[in-house]
Amino acid sequence: MASGLFNLHRTVGGPMGVALTATLMDYREDVHLLILSQRQALYPLGTEVATNAIRGVLIQDGDSGGRSLRRPPESCARS
Repeated sequence: MASGLFNLHRTVGGPMGVALTATLMDYREDVHLLILSQRQALYPLGTEVATNAIRGVLIQDGDSGGRSLRRPPESCARS
């Protein structure tokens, strides 16, 4: 009798556990998708700030438009 009752609990409990786990995973997927999309929207702003900072440093050093990156340094041109 106890063996049959135990088997019934296993038979009913297995699919219920799978359904509960699938439901929780589906809910958590939506939550994580929302969090990732909010963080992704912030990255272009950080990139723009970094690019402007680098551009400002290059302009201070006398480089307008990245020309020093296209020509070889003076020491390489002589040898």
